[in-house]
Amino acid sequence: MREHQENKLRMYYSVSAVCDNRPDLWCENEAFLEIYSKFRSKIPQIKRCKDILTVETIVSQSFKSIDRIELEEVSFFLAGRILIFAKQKGDDSLYNEIRNFRNCLSHCTDMEFLRVCNLLAEIAQNYINELFAFAVLPEEVSELRQLAGAFTINQSRSKSHRVKNRSTEEQLKRLFKDTDDILKRQLDGIVEFFKNSEREFYEAYIAARVIVEVEPDMFKESGKMSTAWN
Repeated sequence: MREHQENKLRMYYSVSAVCDNRPDLWCENEAFLEIYSKFRSKIPQIKRCKDILTVETIVSQSFKSIDRIELEEVSFFLAGRILIFAKQKGDDSLYNEIRNFRNCLSHCTDMEFLRVCNLLAEIAQNYINELFAFAVLPEEVSELRQLAGAFTINQSRSKSHRVKNRSTEEQLKRLFKDTDDILKRQLDGIVEFFKNSEREFYEAYIAARVIVEVEPDMFKESGKMSTAWN
């Protein structure tokens, strides 16, 4: 969807370039001036909304990925130490439980990941005196709890950012729809008046109104063409 929006925005720029190149044709035409000014004002609004959406997406993803990586490192360390302890102790139940925890840390959902981290911290705390011989300090268990708490807070922040992100996406969709409506229902019609008197301007406008669907891969040489006249 975002690729199509980029292609459509390029079409808007092309249309405005054609019109801006010949203000002598329409600057005294009040109807054209009003409609074109309305269309032209939508472009910076779209650009600003797209920039906001990009920043919101980066922030939302950063909160999630950075915190989880740090929490995973501490969890893997503690799980590994508890595994050694459980094996030497001959506690098969504890060994299997921790092994299952450790195996799912990297690919489970955030909610499950947080549950596993909290259970690891609880188990480590229960065996803290015995785990001292395996280089596990109380401070490391506390660090795991603190990181899990921070992860919980940032999960809430990430959810808030996702909601905000969806709101911005909806706003962007409305801006594109409004701009398309101005083009299709108003500007396209008034440009028809130039079809005979200003053929070169008219044909340049028609050519600019074609959307070129550029492939996301920048190394592709050809793009798929589709027309906005539908």
